[in-house]
Amino acid sequence: MQRMGNYEEILWEGRIPLSSVIWTFDPNKTFKFSPLFEEQRQQIWNAMCKTHPHLYDGQILILNDFSFEKNILKLNTWTIRFSCIQVFLKKNLEVPKFGGLGFQAIITDPTYSYLLIGERAHTSEYKPGYKAIPGGIFEESDSKKSLLEACLRELKEEIQIDVNPESFFIIAMVREASKLGTCLIIEVETREDVSQQSLYGNDEWESNQLEWIEFSQVFDLKHKHLTEGLHFLRSKLIEKNSL
Repeated sequence: MQRMGNYEEILWEGRIPLSSVIWTFDPNKTFKFSPLFEEQRQQIWNAMCKTHPHLYDGQILILNDFSFEKNILKLNTWTIRFSCIQVFLKKNLEVPKFGGLGFQAIITDPTYSYLLIGERAHTSEYKPGYKAIPGGIFEESDSKKSLLEACLRELKEEIQIDVNPESFFIIAMVREASKLGTCLIIEVETREDVSQQSLYGNDEWESNQLEWIEFSQVFDLKHKHLTEGLHFLRSKLIEKNSL
């Protein structure tokens, strides 16, 4: 495993199509707190909902274990309530196993000249004001779908964009420095005309907007205020440029 500054830990790195990723789900296993922590969970969640009333407290996937053999990445998952993750965050504790499972998508034009990024809403509970690429957290219902279908669902919720389903590749799996979750870094190409410099996003994005930038502009982004996917990409571009 390789560490990248103070941001994340690389659990796996390569380049394989999403069809080479197999995830399994144990419906009989879910994380639960002891009665003492369960009371704290309710208190913390009620306080958060006063500020962010639209927060979702459903069952999300947690990465229990993974393996990579014969070009197949296997992910073993079960569930945890989103509010449980928040308790670990507030108490500065490490989430069991590899934490909540999500993804971030490096969306480019077919020539790999432009990258789609946005700024997370300053009112967001999660990393407000950070520069980010689209993505999300996988939910229990996603376990009944392929990884590709799950990613397409989340992207559709985030932005209004037409991507090429055949262009999805996973290039890395990184763990947040906070240990709250594990993020799949995915490459995908758009079918959009990137001459339109801004795109409409949901309310997770500042002013509901994302924009296309040239790859050279990634170097100018402040690395202390980037989400995992952008930080990973920036680090790799710097590494490649120094060779």
